Amino acid sequence: MDSSAQPLPLPLGRVLIVDDERANRLLLATMLRDEGYEVLQAENGLQGVECYQQHHPDVVLMDLFMPVMSGFEAARQIKSHSSRHYIPILFITTHTSESDMIEAIESGGDDFLSKPIHFTVLKAKIRAAMRTRQLYRDLQAEKEKLDQFHALLQQEHQTTEKILRQLLIQQELQIDQIRSYLSPVALSSGDFILVRAKSEQCYQVMLGDFTGHGLAAAIGTLPMMQIFGELVAQQLTLEAIAAEVNNRLLRILPTQIFCAAVFVEFNLNDSSLQVINAGLPALYYLGDDNRMKGELASTQLMLGIVAMEAANYRTQTLQLAAGEALYAFTDGLTEAGIGAESGEMFGENRLQQVLQRYPLAERFDRVIKEVECFSHVGERQDDMTLLEFKH
Repeated sequence: MDSSAQPLPLPLGRVLIVDDERANRLLLATMLRDEGYEVLQAENGLQGVECYQQHHPDVVLMDLFMPVMSGFEAARQIKSHSSRHYIPILFITTHTSESDMIEAIESGGDDFLSKPIHFTVLKAKIRAAMRTRQLYRDLQAEKEKLDQFHALLQQEHQTTEKILRQLLIQQELQIDQIRSYLSPVALSSGDFILVRAKSEQCYQVMLGDFTGHGLAAAIGTLPMMQIFGELVAQQLTLEAIAAEVNNRLLRILPTQIFCAAVFVEFNLNDSSLQVINAGLPALYYLGDDNRMKGELASTQLMLGIVAMEAANYRTQTLQLAAGEALYAFTDGLTEAGIGAESGEMFGENRLQQVLQRYPLAERFDRVIKEVECFSHVGERQDDMTLLEFKH
């Protein structure tokens, strides 16, 4: 064996020539082989499509007018078979009309070569086509990497959100006089409901809404579960709990994240309620005649903005008579449907109308049904939460 023999150089690329004129094919093939390209040949569009499917060339030189199958149709079929890979098609033309040029472009042509072909122009256009194809390959490779990374990130995101959601569900208590509804716009929620027993017949409740939604907002619910549970266990007043929650959030939250919240102490013995509203919409108080009796508007800043003391908080109090109820909700409920073309929201007026339309026994479920039906009109923008305290 001759150890001095040099290995053959790799071809610059694979070019498919599709032309019904044998002389044209031979001329182009000779020039391209001399330049270092591997050359494939087909004498009509149908053979060109079959050759492409078998050998997957890097560039196609295509005559427009051929028997059996035209270059227009061959280009369309090649492009359809190469939907995931970019294949440049250079049409070979001579005295082509404007309508033919338009059809050639619409059928998938990327460039044109006019007869008689100038070899320097041919080489330049093939090199340009090869560069474009390589750029496309590089982009596809990067896209696949990004897709894999995104899929992994989504999987981790969903796993984290499921854990967060499960933790929230486990923390909620089932009490006949308190009903809750929470519908996150993402798998996890920036809204949360925490219910803890202060005594056997007295419960302290926190309804919160962190700015944003999804995982970024839901992260704040983890420390809230621990903080709120610890403070209730210490038998603190509602004012002291609100102040301590605010100050701890101020220390741990990023500056761009705040929490609107309602704190409620509900004594089941006499159906009395103490309420602190820090940035959530007004709570609605309905009488036994299904009519609005009042609203408990926000009187405090959202949590996590400035340091506060217990003395800065003032509770609003009321006592429910038989058949009466108090409703707390986040703004995602009244903003449901905002993604619709009309831009119309469910709104506070509509919520009040729905609340007053139904008796207490079916009111909560009816409100949820109407809000969900309305929100399907447009894209959901925020988490939706509703709380009912009833006698």
